[in-house]
Amino acid sequence: MRRAAPRRSITVAKAVGISARAFDVLGSVIAVIQDEFNISQAAVSQHLNILRPGGFARARIEGSRRIYSVDSKPLQEVDAWLDQFRGFWEQRLKALTVEIARGKRERASSRSRGKS
Repeated sequence: MRRAAPRRSITVAKAVGISARAFDVLGSVIAVIQDEFNISQAAVSQHLNILRPGGFARARIEGSRRIYSVDSKPLQEVDAWLDQFRGFWEQRLKALTVEIARGKRERASSRSRGKS
């Protein structure tokens, strides 16, 4: 069986974490992910299947279909663990954003001075 690309799986996991309440309300994990990322039902199923061993998603068989449900508890645990790194990176990423903007302004300013 072909495995989904790790990056795509992480994207789906993020979507599950962000939209866990929407899944509960809508009752259709696959439909929500399909709409959000514009990918096929088969691709969504493949990603959800990868999340099952980690306890992030469950599937039950109804006839020829697998009905998926999402357990947000493991994702909340991951989110809590990642929280310790957010403060460290947020400050640095804000500084990087400021430096990028400053560099763009300087380049634009030097170009406009060169045209005068």
